[in-house]
Amino acid sequence: MIEQFVRYLKDTPGLVRFMDAWKEKYIKLNTLGGTIKLDDLSTEEKSAIGALIGRDLSQQNSIVLSYTKLIKALRNTRFEEVDFQDVVLAYYDGCIVSKKEENAVQQEKRKILKHKLFNDLKATIAYGWLVKMEVENPSLFTQMLQQYKRNPQRIMMITQALNTLPIWENKVRSLSVFASSVAQDPHFFDGGSNLNFLLHAIQYALDVQETPTSRIEKNEILARAGLLKEETTNYITVFQVQMKNKKNIEDVGLTWFTKQGQSINLHIGNLQTYQEAYGSTHILILENPSVFQVLQQYLIDQKIKNVGIVCTYGELTLAAYKLLDILKLCDAHLYYAGDFDPEGVLIAQRVSQRLEGNISFLHYTKSDFECASAKAIHSDSRLQKLENVSLSDLSVIKECIREFQTVGYQEALLTKYMRTIDVWNMSMK
Repeated sequence: MIEQFVRYLKDTPGLVRFMDAWKEKYIKLNTLGGTIKLDDLSTEEKSAIGALIGRDLSQQNSIVLSYTKLIKALRNTRFEEVDFQDVVLAYYDGCIVSKKEENAVQQEKRKILKHKLFNDLKATIAYGWLVKMEVENPSLFTQMLQQYKRNPQRIMMITQALNTLPIWENKVRSLSVFASSVAQDPHFFDGGSNLNFLLHAIQYALDVQETPTSRIEKNEILARAGLLKEETTNYITVFQVQMKNKKNIEDVGLTWFTKQGQSINLHIGNLQTYQEAYGSTHILILENPSVFQVLQQYLIDQKIKNVGIVCTYGELTLAAYKLLDILKLCDAHLYYAGDFDPEGVLIAQRVSQRLEGNISFLHYTKSDFECASAKAIHSDSRLQKLENVSLSDLSVIKECIREFQTVGYQEALLTKYMRTIDVWNMSMK
């Protein structure tokens, strides 16, 4: 009887949309039920559907029909003994898959895929990473499995990267060179999901709690794993700042430059090898290279040996952050001096935050601002940046910029810096 009903439905013009509507119900509910609605009925559809359910639809443009009413109507036909759900399945040759059934199939495929991935990585660091990811970040784990399904080699390269990070051998490597060794592509970890997966893996392996968002923060996470990005262009300049490496051995190169009265550029690769700064009783961190050059010459001319200076070039790069981490552990008195503009004040705040407040701001009084103030500020967007300045030690300069609507530059304070350096020098004699 099912076959006869199916033949009737297929041979009767005007029932295609009717059957498709019940098909969609089955897909959604994994059974037949609910209500269907068909709009803009054709004459053919009105006749066919009306004949099936025993209703005159000639004056209607649409029909709303519940499954309960359909079954009740079919009891008045020769097909009353037939299960309409079986009919629908037979009508589509058993090819209907409900969402529930599809989900079950997908879950089984996921289980097989996960087993293969885990089996390939058993007894590796990456295995622990994936186990933790599945529990703590299921959406990222799902993304990982999807990538593994499409391109298993790509995911295996990322896991290989985690298993062979330079930090495991206490080494440092360029990110591009490392990427070439892992994926035969120096740009493999330049960005996108490859880099995001690698960063997440490093966070797991090194127990890094913070989530990186900015470029600097991401580069810092990479550096912790021994991977250096923008190695040679990411530098700071120092003068009379001595360093010891991680074996507590003095860097004789830095000592030689100091004796020769020369500053030296230290890129992130150099800084990764250091763990301690020493030799200076006072270290002044400067924003601008022009001020650095003048003060370097002043220290040389006055034969002042116990004051070190650092230049960040108006930007806190990864190299600058790394140096701050080293300086945080030294015995010297730390000072910072920068420009009196919104950007400069924000840099000063970040320096203090990195050093956990273990630093003083040199000449950040109202009189210092008045001495340095030279240029009007006309940009509301720049002034709005001051809203992000929360450090109380910077409140005077913050309010001066707002009140006077001007900015100041540290070149105007050079004489004051020199006098302060003289005081430092005399105090140590």
